[in-house]
Amino acid sequence: MTAPEKSFIERVARVIARPGPNAPRNVTGSILAQAARLHGLRPIGDESTAPTGFDPAATALFQNTLEAAYLVAAADGPIDETEAALLRAIIGVGSDNKIGPAEAEEMIDDMRMQHARESEEVRVRHIGRMVHNRDHQHEVLRIAVIMARASGSVTPASRAVLDKLAQGFSLAPTVVDVAIGEVEEALARA
Repeated sequence: MTAPEKSFIERVARVIARPGPNAPRNVTGSILAQAARLHGLRPIGDESTAPTGFDPAATALFQNTLEAAYLVAAADGPIDETEAALLRAIIGVGSDNKIGPAEAEEMIDDMRMQHARESEEVRVRHIGRMVHNRDHQHEVLRIAVIMARASGSVTPASRAVLDKLAQGFSLAPTVVDVAIGEVEEALARA
């Protein structure tokens, strides 16, 4: 990874960790970070009956946010190294680095296999059915737009996926334009 790419990944990591522009003032972390933190509390093995604070809805939000980012990355062809690094950053920052590199790679591989089995349209519809809360929908779009910026600008193929996500959420098409503007501003400040 070249120095500018590393710098971009670091800026993205800072933006991902912060709440979106419409978050209440007292919120200090992004919805993704909160969902990932609860995802990281899932019980393992014999702990499966012990109270852990695990929240299946948070896990679903975390996984659907990652998948939306993956679909945007895959929209214009195979995932390149910058896009893979951004996916790892989303996973790492979102989980406060509690999800290790091996599990992160496994998650990316799972998304790759899912995408190979089912079409983009099927996966986008799935995300639309799974994410109901408007704030969560906006967060999914925000993270997906950040992924779209991995190539330097939002490509037509990435934009098409973003538009499909917004449509799946029953959001106005202008929401994508707003999210792109917010991400551009956040990346410029990061």
